[in-house]
Amino acid sequence: MHELRRLLIGTEQARLGDLERRLEDPERLAEKLADALPDAVTRRAQRDERLAASLAPTFERLLRKSVEKDPDVMRDAVFPILGPAIRKAVAHAIAGLAQSINRTLEQTVTVRSLQWRLQSWRTGRPFAEIVMANSFVYRIEQVFLVHRETGLLLLQVAAPGCALSEPEAVSSMLTALGDFAHDSLDAAEHDSLEQLRVGELSVLVEAGSRALLCATVRGTPKPDLRQKLAEALEAVHAEKATALAEFHGDVDLFESVHPVLEACLVEQRLERADGGKKMMGPIALAAAAAVVLGLLTWSWLAGAGAARLRQQVTAALAAEPGVLVVESGVVDGRVFARGLADPLARPPAAVLAAAGLPVADVGLAFDVYAAPHAPFVRQRATVLLQPPPTVALEVEQGRLLLRGRASAEWLARARQLGVALPGVAAVVDRDCRVLDASALEVSQQAACAAGPRFAPGSAAVDGRQREHLAQAAVHLRDATATARALGAALRIGVVAYGDASETEVSVWRRLASRRAEAAIAALRPDCDGGAAWEARVAPFATRAGTARHVAFALELQPTEEEER
Repeated sequence: MHELRRLLIGTEQARLGDLERRLEDPERLAEKLADALPDAVTRRAQRDERLAASLAPTFERLLRKSVEKDPDVMRDAVFPILGPAIRKAVAHAIAGLAQSINRTLEQTVTVRSLQWRLQSWRTGRPFAEIVMANSFVYRIEQVFLVHRETGLLLLQVAAPGCALSEPEAVSSMLTALGDFAHDSLDAAEHDSLEQLRVGELSVLVEAGSRALLCATVRGTPKPDLRQKLAEALEAVHAEKATALAEFHGDVDLFESVHPVLEACLVEQRLERADGGKKMMGPIALAAAAAVVLGLLTWSWLAGAGAARLRQQVTAALAAEPGVLVVESGVVDGRVFARGLADPLARPPAAVLAAAGLPVADVGLAFDVYAAPHAPFVRQRATVLLQPPPTVALEVEQGRLLLRGRASAEWLARARQLGVALPGVAAVVDRDCRVLDASALEVSQQAACAAGPRFAPGSAAVDGRQREHLAQAAVHLRDATATARALGAALRIGVVAYGDASETEVSVWRRLASRRAEAAIAALRPDCDGGAAWEARVAPFATRAGTARHVAFALELQPTEEEER
């Protein structure tokens, strides 16, 4: 048979052996994976987002460990990006806050201010912006002096409270637009850009022979404003004619014309019909104060209620395993919460509903991630590894613990796949021993030792027989679990014995068969594990009183593949 098998499938066996050696050789396996992995990752990433979702927890863990190990590396990497952005944002925020405070303090509790507050509440625009829009006809906020030939900024002045722009960018923009006009629009050489407008902001450009004077204007400027700019530019040319003609990059030479540019920072306010002298009467003032107080009280109560709801929402979600709150806040009186949620955890909306919070009043935006919560990790490991009933899975401090008994094939598979689970850093199997068919012999011997003995001429299962059968059932359940761990089904043969004291052979055989069937009927409810049961009669015993008992024969049934 060995020679016949070699002749029939010898080539296939050699190929299978080579394939097995490739799979078991880490270096050869790694070399093959290295060749296929880049293309596999690219194709999978083009198909859907599951690859990114599965790799995200690993990269997050690596990034966290890198930051914990050496935070200076991450700080140095992001500083060139975040540093300027933070400084610019803070500068703009402070400047805007100062401007808002200045404009608001200039107003008193008048009918006009109440109208502006109602307009701000109705349109959603800031009150300071409403004040500025209704208080000024125009206002020059910044003035730039630009060298006409090189396009370099020579000097800049700004009105108090105005957020400073990047002056070099303004001068470069004006120079580029002027060049575009000459090159693309066929403008005359002596022509220059005169005005730009973006929303409520205009840029007036007054051109001289050596320099440009640019003014940023908010509102609608009067016609005589350009004349004022022209006079200022003439004064600069008169005082700095030599410096402009022989300019080589030294902008400090133009500091002396700073007062000339500051004189251009003018503004014109709206004229009040009453000359600005008439104030509200005592009754009107009290009514206005009551209205303002009511609005402030309502706003404070609404804000306090939203802040309290935000705290409750954040606390409820943070206490839920598998839910991570990244950001929460209040926008336009509505509470929102954003973060990450594990699919195995309760949905955030269900968490808030269980806590008695108004889910409809909260905006929720949660992305999917794999939480390192031990019960969730164990559940995912159970689905992926499908452990046999002889194995117990536990998760402890990022380690997947295997306890019990399992086949060598399942243990090898668990070691490979377990470390790929999110939240599992290592697989520990020192408490899980390898199963083989010899474990069935141990269970069979223990079950036979616990088998019951029957009274002469009787097949009844009374209290004493039930105690013995209960002890045998424990070992039969172990045998069933062992067979399942080995990937096979179990056949349990219940063998009934008799002896010479039980009269003739025909009576004895019927009596032994009834004993086997009675034992099966008593054992099957306690040993329901998919095993096949078979009643058997043992050979006739010759000595009286030696063998009126039940024993067991355990056999592994072949799988469908083995039968084929």
